[in-house]
Formats: sequence, C-alpha cells, structure tokens
Amino acid sequence: LEFRRVLFRSRYRFTLETGKWWNIRWWQEEQYYKDAQFTEIQIDAAFTELINVLDSNWILDQKSDNNPTFLHPLANLLLAEGQYSFQILCSLGLDLYRVRKSGLLKESLMRRIKNPKEYWESAAFELQLLSHFLYQNFDIKRDYKSGKGKRGNCNCDFKISKGDEIIFLEAKRPKDMHRCNEEIYEKSFNSFKASILENNSRSGSFIGDPLLPKPELKKIFRHILYAANYQLPSDGAGGVIIESHWSLDFWETFKEMANKRFLNRAKYSHLSFIVAVESFFDSQGFNHNIKILLNPYANIDVSSYKVLSAIRSLNVKRKR
Repeated sequence: LEFRRVLFRSRYRFTLETGKWWNIRWWQEEQYYKDAQFTEIQIDAAFTELINVLDSNWILDQKSDNNPTFLHPLANLLLAEGQYSFQILCSLGLDLYRVRKSGLLKESLMRRIKNPKEYWESAAFELQLLSHFLYQNFDIKRDYKSGKGKRGNCNCDFKISKGDEIIFLEAKRPKDMHRCNEEIYEKSFNSFKASILENNSRSGSFIGDPLLPKPELKKIFRHILYAANYQLPSDGAGGVIIESHWSLDFWETFKEMANKRFLNRAKYSHLSFIVAVESFFDSQGFNHNIKILLNPYANIDVSSYKVLSAIRSLNVKRKR
C-alpha cells in the first residue's frame, strides 16, 4: 500500500511537470481485466484514444493555482486510478474510438468535451449517443441535407436508420439562462454563501425564489421551432434533442406549453418527438435524465421505433 502511495505521488508530480499522465500505465494492471467487462483490445484502444485526445498540453492547461485538483473532472480521473476511474475512462475512450472510426467525430464536439467552462457533459452525451447507435448497428449520416432553405442546402444533424425505420434528428443546446433567472440564481447563491459564513441553521441550501420556467422554455421552443421549420425534412419522421442543465426541472410546464404551441398543428406534423436531456457528472460517472414527448398528431408514429428504445436505454448503465 505504501509503495502504491509513493508511486501515485511520483506520477502526480511528473504529470504536473510534463502533462504526460500516461507515464505509468496503471490501467494495464491485472485487476482491471478480472470482471471481463472490457477486453484487452478494447482497453488498449480506449486509452490510446484518450492519450491522443487528452494530451499533455491539455492536461497542463487544466492546472489550477494553489489547488491540488485540476479544472476539468476528466483530468482528475486520469490520475485517480481504481475501478471507478477505469470504468468511466474506458467507456469514454471506446466512445471516442468508435465515433472517430465511423468518421462522425467533429472537432467542435471534441472542443466542447475538453472545455471545463462549457456544458461539457452535454457534448459527452452526444458522443455517447452516437457511439450507442453505432454499437447497435444503426446507420448514421451526419449533416444530412433536408432540402429546406432558399437553395435547399439546409442540414439536419443526423439521419439515423435501421431496416425500414428512418429518423431525422437535430440536437440543440441552449446555453445561458434568461437574464431574470440569472438574477434569481445570483441572489439565491449570495444568500447561500452568507448563510454559510453566518453558520446559521439554514446553511447548506439555496435561499430565494424558484427559477421561472417560461423564460427558459421560450428559449427552448425557439430552438425546437427553428429545427422544425428550417432543418428537419418535411416528409419524414423528425425529432429534436434538447440538452440543458435545467430543462427537466420544468418538464410538466414544458409538455403543456408544447401541446399548445405546435404539437397539435399540421405545420409540425413532421416533428414526431422531442427528447429533453439533462446530463450531469457525479460520483456515479456520466448520468442522463431523459424524457421523451411524442407528438400524437405526427404523420409518422415512432413510438415503437428502435431509435427511441436506444435513447431511453441511456438512462441506465450501458453494457458492452
């Protein structure tokens, strides 16, 4: 045990100096092969991918002054060792490997995953989703021309098919909160900090008004309507995935507003479903809270489609 501590401290210091976190390849130890969840070939492919993507320059950029931890959670996992880090990193590396080999890995997606100041969990979900489809033998085409726009050159993100099932999918990522909610959040957070400093009985929770759902949902609906009007083909089954920190807090209000605004209108009969995803990283790794709203007035009923089953299955741990 003492030897492992010395080895870890040595590797940690070396990484801080050089950024080369792979100097001691802890994931090649026998303990990581015992449960047979990943083969030796998969482990090698996964960590080779991580070494290439999360390189030494990126690691050095994650150093934080006077802080023993790195800015990005992934950087901390690379040094942590153990089954927990291994499972998350191996899954991420295999996702990267699978999506890159298929030609679907965009530089913009990698940039979002590597940036701790962005909603990087959302990018990780998109990567997992693509890898999940590929693993289940779906055919995926990126930037599929929808035929819309003045010259018919508008794209939707993905055309996904399996057998006779075809779905067109657009992914949207609302970023900043509406100004009024930013003010509510700031006020609540300031109250939270003050309660801790005062060491009063209310410490440990936010104090203040709840966030207002309608300003955020209006922003989401603008994304959905833009996708339906300009990106999804008019003659197929289309879906929009909304990935955000907070959309599922307002799910019941979301359903009510969506039904009033467009799900019962013939203009949007090509919009078969909407997926709301809240992605987050916690002690269990990458997690997703997923809700699906079907359009009962859609031209094509996709309720039994394999694509939706694949999306729903990301709510639980995937098996390789």
